[in-house]
Amino acid sequence: GAGETWMPQSAIPAAPATAPAATPSTISGATIGGTAQAANTLAALLTATPAGATLLLPAGTFVGTGAIPNACTVNGSGMGKTIIDGTGITPNQNKALLVPSASGITISNLTLQTSSISAALGNNAAGVRESAAGIAYTLNAVEVTGCQDGLLTFASNITGSGGYTHKFFKVARS
Repeated sequence: GAGETWMPQSAIPAAPATAPAATPSTISGATIGGTAQAANTLAALLTATPAGATLLLPAGTFVGTGAIPNACTVNGSGMGKTIIDGTGITPNQNKALLVPSASGITISNLTLQTSSISAALGNNAAGVRESAAGIAYTLNAVEVTGCQDGLLTFASNITGSGGYTHKFFKVARS
């Protein structure tokens, strides 16, 4: 019509590409013993949690891995709600996303996904693997999926309830 200006298709700028949302490697909204924590990595939060305390992780998907050095509780907001993802990172100690290093640790209400190492290192990264024989821990409502091994253990005393392991459970030979 009158007063309209037409532009050739080639002159219209392309729509900007939408990059996928990055999964954060820092966790905001975590508490330790009920005290709010500054945004930090999973490894730093695990290290900061003293024996007897509870690290409460918020809902969300976070890239991370770490050792759990003290007899504490690591609690998420529910399976499928708090997701620890190992995509593109080396698992802690080339073992697992979470590596209990003391007896008496409880891990609850979260999903652990995607943990892998090379064939040269054993092709056996797990969701959870204790750092040495004799370290007893408890899993409650924990889903492990997409890992080369679900749980890998030195035949330690492991208690579990209400979770899912989508791979298999192996006993490591030291």
